[in-house]
Amino acid sequence: MAKAQSFGDKVRRQMVKGGGRTCPVCGELYSIMRRVDTVKFDEARYGFNQRMIKICKCTDNELLEA
Repeated sequence: MAKAQSFGDKVRRQMVKGGGRTCPVCGELYSIMRRVDTVKFDEARYGFNQRMIKICKCTDNELLEA
């Protein structure tokens, strides 16, 4: 029978492996955040542009202000 994994186990394993998810500038782990921007199509129609971005301590102010 397979061993049950908790979320903490998965995060701990990801931190040990590294997996290329660290910032090259400050060395901190990235946090993934969904950024939603509004896009105006016509005079009455709006849409949303959603994307996932990686932020860390050294870039969070730059990305959140943009």
